[in-house]
Amino acid sequence: MSGKLEQCLNDYYEYHHSILLPTLRDISNKVEENTLKLHQAIGFNMVIAHALDYMLAIENARSDEPVSRKSIMQKLDHSYKVEGGKFINNKFQLIDAVNNSMKHINLHPGRYKKLIEEYGNMSFRLLIEESGIVYMKTEHYQFDYGRIVLRSICKILNFSYDDHEIILGTIDGEDGCIEVYDPSLDPTDPSTAIDRMIEYCNPTCIDCDEGEEECTCEEYVYGNTAGEFSPDFDSEFDVNSTMSEIGSSWK
Repeated sequence: MSGKLEQCLNDYYEYHHSILLPTLRDISNKVEENTLKLHQAIGFNMVIAHALDYMLAIENARSDEPVSRKSIMQKLDHSYKVEGGKFINNKFQLIDAVNNSMKHINLHPGRYKKLIEEYGNMSFRLLIEESGIVYMKTEHYQFDYGRIVLRSICKILNFSYDDHEIILGTIDGEDGCIEVYDPSLDPTDPSTAIDRMIEYCNPTCIDCDEGEEECTCEEYVYGNTAGEFSPDFDSEFDVNSTMSEIGSSWK
């Protein structure tokens, strides 16, 4: 490891633990409790966007070729995608877009041409607070920004670590997709069979993490696609074998 890379990792470590982690924990609490204010969402967004600057510095320190900010965001979005999510898979790119909208008041039509074509005109007015929920509202999109974007970022970056190289694995997407079901329920342990079946029968929404009764995704619009409740079913869940485990657990 070069001295420059080691310094970049140390810089990010300090930022991650002293600023980013407390921010992500605040996001999780405020989104869950529907107490998120507009100025808080903007501040949280800026803290996450600045974390991308640290990641970019790390990538440039360990690469022989210049690395672009856009490539970092695309890499993270691809690595931490969620199968079945309507919009959750563009979260890092959207964090950056919102941050630039805030800094520049209006995005430059030439520099951000593709972004404007996708979302419509973006400015500091695109986030709107209503009863403790912060929505993103543009010409083509309307959804709960706190739950769909900020909350999902928390699932990826909200962790502590001592080995600085772990962040390299995070940037490279070595952890794979976000876990949308409870990873603590060991599928090889028959004693968890009942809990696993209960979770399978009562899935939460991939996009907003709410149950079917609480989910409001059907009110959202993503370009030409309408939102809907997208259950986070475990694709590897075996109903028959789990039922057999439940049966044997009662004996």
